[in-house]
Amino acid sequence: MKNISKIFILSLAFMFFLTNKANAFSFDSKIKNAENFYNKKDYKKSVENYQKAQIESPKNDLLKYNLGDAEYKAGNFENAEKLFKSLTDSTKKSELKEKAWYNLGNTYYRQGKLEEAEKSYKEALKIDANDLQAKKNLEKVQEEIKKRNKDNQQRKQNKDNQNQQDKNNKEQNKDNQNQQDKNNKEQNKDNQNQQDKNNKEQNKDNQNQQDKNNKEQNKGNQTKEQQNKNKSVSPEETEKWLNAIEDNNKEIMKKQALKKVSNHYYSKKDW
Repeated sequence: MKNISKIFILSLAFMFFLTNKANAFSFDSKIKNAENFYNKKDYKKSVENYQKAQIESPKNDLLKYNLGDAEYKAGNFENAEKLFKSLTDSTKKSELKEKAWYNLGNTYYRQGKLEEAEKSYKEALKIDANDLQAKKNLEKVQEEIKKRNKDNQQRKQNKDNQNQQDKNNKEQNKDNQNQQDKNNKEQNKDNQNQQDKNNKEQNKDNQNQQDKNNKEQNKGNQTKEQQNKNKSVSPEETEKWLNAIEDNNKEIMKKQALKKVSNHYYSKKDW
């Protein structure tokens, strides 16, 4: 019975040894594949293999660093940022921490987070002041921050100037419009006054002319009436004129008769 128990225990130990050995082989295989794909610049497959290996060893700081590096190369900057940031908190190894801060600075820079990148490079230099690449990157970032701030200030100044110009133009346009409205109003008033004056003078002239015409017409009518009045003859005068005419006619006839008689007795012969 004891021999059987010993054999069983030995069998379990051997199986555990084989399992661990197989797991170790599988982990090493994933790491090796990830490194091979990384060297071939196939960063996507490198990430996949590092992620598979991380499942078996989630607390492995070196694996986390390599995975972050592969994510960075693949252009997955947000994933790389999370891994490097986590590593700066978790690792106790100063060399690995310094590299994590440095790569975190690069990751921030690629995302346009210049202030965060500046801080990360400074943290890396606190650990290793001789990291020339970190110094160079820090200087570059600081120059870009300075330039960006200057550009932002210039853009702000340009925007303020444009806003002021727009405001001035708006006020000027308003003043011009008000002045134009005022001028138009005054001009319309002057035109109306002139029109009223012209109409008044015209009406006055028309009235004067009408009065003159009426006066002349009345005068003419009066003259005509007077003439007609002067031409009218009373019956007595008419009878008198008729008698005078009749007497005149008789006198004329008498003279004609006498002339005929005279011609009859005293006419000359044609010899």
